[in-house]
Parts: sequence; structure tokens; C-alpha cells
Amino acid sequence: MRNVLKSILFFVILLLLVEVSLFFLVPKGSSTKYNYLEKAEYEALQEKRNSIDVLVLGDSLTYSSINPLLIWHEYGYTVFDVAEPAYILANAYKNLEASIDYQKPKMVIMEGNMLFRDPKKYPWYDKISKQLMRIVPIYKYHNNWKKIFNDDIGSNYKGYIFIDKTIPSKNYDYMKYSKDVRKFPDGNIDWFKKILNLCKKKDIEFLLVTTPSQVSANYPRRTALIRLARELDFHYMDLNLGNPLDIDWTKETKDKGGHLNYLGAVKVSHHLGEYFKKSKLFVDHRNDPSYASWDKAYEAYKKEYDSTLQ
Repeated sequence: MRNVLKSILFFVILLLLVEVSLFFLVPKGSSTKYNYLEKAEYEALQEKRNSIDVLVLGDSLTYSSINPLLIWHEYGYTVFDVAEPAYILANAYKNLEASIDYQKPKMVIMEGNMLFRDPKKYPWYDKISKQLMRIVPIYKYHNNWKKIFNDDIGSNYKGYIFIDKTIPSKNYDYMKYSKDVRKFPDGNIDWFKKILNLCKKKDIEFLLVTTPSQVSANYPRRTALIRLARELDFHYMDLNLGNPLDIDWTKETKDKGGHLNYLGAVKVSHHLGEYFKKSKLFVDHRNDPSYASWDKAYEAYKKEYDSTLQ
């Protein structure tokens, strides 16, 4: 009986610790509808309501290539990376659904690489990791102790992960022409159509992007995405063929061409910022006091990485 009571006491204490970590570590923002667990899973809910201009659905290519705080600093637009490692479309759809219930973005961008990820091969350990991030926030937000008394910044870097490591690549012909067309895994087009339909229903512009990657991009994939864009009538931007951003693969990749480092992310972010500017959809918020938290977030980012950025 004593052992049973000890076990019960242990789990009660554990639950209390989880609740305390949720309160202190998950940025609270101004959300009232969503609880801490939901905000731990759907990071866009941590931001001030209806404050995000662009939501970017993606995987590791997204959070290593698109730096929302640089776009904010240069253009005054609010972008948020809704991205996780090896993200599958079903989870991305659920995240988008929750996010646009709380935010009103004018545009949704999606990384094209996700369309080729087979959900049947989704690693079991990623599923466990996702659940841990949701119910035990200290696993995901351990660095947020610095924000306990400054909770108005929202998510630290708006989904972006700063990478200063460089492992060069010598593969300069990864987009070599091919007559082949890559097939999409079963079920992915159905989930993709749900994402498109949700954007249309909410009157949100949609853009599919393939960010620079010598591992995840190739000509057969590009052809498949071009055909899909024609069939379903959406905009597609390829940042690989012809190296339009002039990526220096000897200096701007962290892993021999698989992902960009922060130097490559500067180029992608600037390119997208110019695209947003030309679209005439967005307003520069930099002189708007209600967006002061973005200035604070940028200053915190710059302070942390100032020595690297110089």
C-alpha cells in the first residue's frame, strides 16, 4: 500500500512540474482560447492575435532557410516558420488549421519537399519527439528561461533556427536535366488539396517554394511540382534551377548541400522579402507601436549572434 501511495505521489508531483514548466516556459502571448499544451504544439499561437502576415509551412529546409527576423528588419513584414523536422502534410495541415484560427495571414508558403515525404516512413522516434514537445515543454523550450520576465517577444526567432556551421559541397550539377517525373507518395496530394482549399476558403494567397538544397531538389521533382501547379492552379517558386540566388555551396551550406546555413538563409530571406514587397499585399509595420515586440525579438536575436554576424 505504501508503494502505491509513493507512486501516486510521484505522478502528482510530476504533473505539477509539467504544469509549472508550461506556465513559465511556453510564451503566453495574448491567447485565451488555446491552452498551454496547444500553444506548445502550435507555436504561431504564441504570437499576438492576428499579427502574422505570412505563415510558412515546412520542414528542416524551412527553418534553416527562411529567417523571419531578417525579413522584419529589412521590410517590416511579419513572417512565421511553422516548421518541424521531417514534417508530414497531415501534421502541417492540422497546424495550419489551428494557426489561421488565431492568425489572419495574407499568404501561406509551403516547402515543396514535404510533398515527396512518405508519411508511412515517418520515423517512430519523431512521433515520440513531437508528443514530448507538446506535453513536456521543457524539452522544446528549455532556452526560454531567459524570457520568464519578458514574455512579450513571442517565439524566440519566429520558428527560424540559426546555423553557423559550414561543411562545403562540390556538387554543382544537382539540377541536371532529366525526362523522369517524380511520383508523389500515396495520400500526399489529398492532404495538399486540403491545405489549398483551406487557404482558398480563408482568402489566403498560396505559394509553393522549393528552397535551395542539393539533396532534396532535383529535376524530376521540379517537373512534378510544375505539373501539379498547372493542374491545381497555384503559384510555384523554384530556387534551385540555375542557382537564381547565387548560393555559394562552398560557404553557405551546413552539411554538404543538404541545408543552408545562416549565410544562405540571408539570401533566401531577402529574395522572399522582395517578393512580398512586389506583391503589394503587405504593410510595413516597423513604425507601428503595436509591433514593438518584433523589434525586441530582432534585437535579442542580433545580440545573441552579433559576433557571428560581423
